[in-house]
Amino acid sequence: MEFFLLFSGFLGTLRETPKIFFKNGKLMASITLTTLVLYSLIYLPNIFSIKLLTRYLLKKEQLVLLSTPASPEFNTILFHLKQDLGIFIEVQWTYLIISSVFSLFLSTVTIFGSAVIHEGKGSISFKNLLLKSLKSWKRPLVTWFYTTLLGSGFFCLFSLIVLPLALIVQTSTFYVFLILLAIPASILYVHMSVVWTLALVISVLEEICGNEAIGKAAQIVKGMKIHGFLLNLIFTAIFSILAEGMRWIGIPEAMTSFKLIFGCILIISISCLVMIVRLVAYTLFYFQCKKTHGEEVELQVNVGYSKLATNASLLIGENVP
Repeated sequence: MEFFLLFSGFLGTLRETPKIFFKNGKLMASITLTTLVLYSLIYLPNIFSIKLLTRYLLKKEQLVLLSTPASPEFNTILFHLKQDLGIFIEVQWTYLIISSVFSLFLSTVTIFGSAVIHEGKGSISFKNLLLKSLKSWKRPLVTWFYTTLLGSGFFCLFSLIVLPLALIVQTSTFYVFLILLAIPASILYVHMSVVWTLALVISVLEEICGNEAIGKAAQIVKGMKIHGFLLNLIFTAIFSILAEGMRWIGIPEAMTSFKLIFGCILIISISCLVMIVRLVAYTLFYFQCKKTHGEEVELQVNVGYSKLATNASLLIGENVP
């Protein structure tokens, strides 16, 4: 009976999510378009630069293989190859940092906007929404840093378990063990990331961040974890399919330049839309968790913030201090 109620709540969240887009189509369209444009400007150049650099490095590798080992020509080519590989790694790290910052800011904008629309007690212009998000994005940044550390720790622990098996077990048997370990590890990760994603929403809408936001998320999600797990599961499945599509597009000789650009834009557009829908769904899930624990949200749109029944500040409003 309890599972049925939680499943009904999960379906309710999925039904309510599209309604946010219809309640304020102009604001959500602005958020979606901005997200799409920025992601396209970030991802498209990176995809093409990876293709060009990969082809260049492969040609250099062929020259190394054709040259005589220990000869001056061999040493020169190998030296330049190492230099180019170092530049490639530096460029990718720079890209990763830039894309993470933009992704975090756009996530903050989406969460703020969907929270205002959901409550329906006031409106906010897209300009003020950007200003509010820019002013408060440091809290989500701190929370994102903590959750990234937790996620990295989880993957390191999984690697420490898997790597010894790779050394002592035969290849065919190792793949069986890897699958048997990867399935429960993936389920556990999806389960834990419910709290981490909810902590990000909390750090946007309340004046807390980091460990405090994670602790608050773990507190209000009690009794609702199956609901959050199902949300995470469905979006993880969708992103996995999109990642496979991006991998297919990444095959160098698979298609012409026009088809490549079209395919990239299509995958990026769908990914952006799914990401926005996921954040909207988690924002609604946050309000459901608050309601379940009797913590009503009272918005005061004419002031710079709103207050919860728990005296935590909910930073939603039209006026930017």
